[in-house]
Amino acid sequence: MVYIVRHVFIDLFLPLSIFVAAMLTMIVNWSLIPISCIERESGPSLEEVKKHILE
Repeated sequence: MVYIVRHVFIDLFLPLSIFVAAMLTMIVNWSLIPISCIERESGPSLEEVKKHILE
């Protein structure tokens, strides 16, 4: 019985939860997070980085 619980958690639940977390991270609209003008000028925005990754 312990083997079945361990199998379900390690082989099914853990990879699925990591996959869902990664997909939610890509889907979230990061532009809603307020940043200052100085932070905007310091580097590429998260939208630009996300577009570059998805291309």
